[in-house]
Amino acid sequence: MVVITGRSVSDIKKLVGINRIIYIGNHGFEIKLPGKDILSPGDTKKLMKEVSADIKCRIKNIRGAYLEDKGLTLSLHWRNVDKADNTNLRKITRGIKEDYSSRLRFIKGKKVLNLVPLSGIDKGKIVNALLTQTVSTRNNVSIVYIGDDVTDEYAFRELKGKGITIRVGRNIKSSARYYLNNTGEVYKFLYFLKRMY
Repeated sequence: MVVITGRSVSDIKKLVGINRIIYIGNHGFEIKLPGKDILSPGDTKKLMKEVSADIKCRIKNIRGAYLEDKGLTLSLHWRNVDKADNTNLRKITRGIKEDYSSRLRFIKGKKVLNLVPLSGIDKGKIVNALLTQTVSTRNNVSIVYIGDDVTDEYAFRELKGKGITIRVGRNIKSSARYYLNNTGEVYKFLYFLKRMY
């Protein structure tokens, strides 16, 4: 079993709490294998620290906006921003993209802008790398990928024809083959899988 998320590994491990599985955090920049950690180079942390300080300064007057610093990636959230501040926030995000486009990649999520290093890593590429490695070492592999974020679309596209892809929440533009309406249905589906295997 693998958990892939934009959260940090330490954060998701606390939420999931299952030992002896693979945790992939920060959109693929942080990997926790049983007994082993794989992190991006130290210069990534230095860059993100610099960018973090700058962005916090830019958004300080936008109530409800906050920057989540995950060490290797950043996430600018605006779910709680007042509509009156939306225009200012858009100007700020445009400025951030212009100033850092040569050093960072921007991945839009649900009311969040993820800032990641320019390495080309995303959930789809990580899934493909895991799949390649797993298939080469095991004969029977069943793939079920469930996700609810815009960033999961990378994985849905990568797994087309290779596994079962399920989006949480219906979206006709999604590359996922199936969908579940909400997290309650996800729990039921996982319970069903557990009983089957």
